[in-house]
Amino acid sequence: MPLGDSVDKIFVDEAVNELHTIQDMLRWAVSRFSAANIWYGHGTDNPWDEAVQLVMPSLYLPLDIPEDMRTARLTSSEKTSHR
Repeated sequence: MPLGDSVDKIFVDEAVNELHTIQDMLRWAVSRFSAANIWYGHGTDNPWDEAVQLVMPSLYLPLDIPEDMRTARLTSSEKTSHR
């Protein structure tokens, strides 16, 4: 396995094991996007909006769920279905 693939797997495994809520997943995605210094420009212009655009649809949720719903715990299958 190339080094990049193994590093990515470590980050994904860590996320699956340690992130428990929708908010956790959003915060983790924002941190990863910020660290990666990615380019925005396909509908978003910042790491938060990009995370919302990717995480919420993957959970079959609308983008604008009430903030208190973000504390809902994710099931194991929700955390691993897109690995």
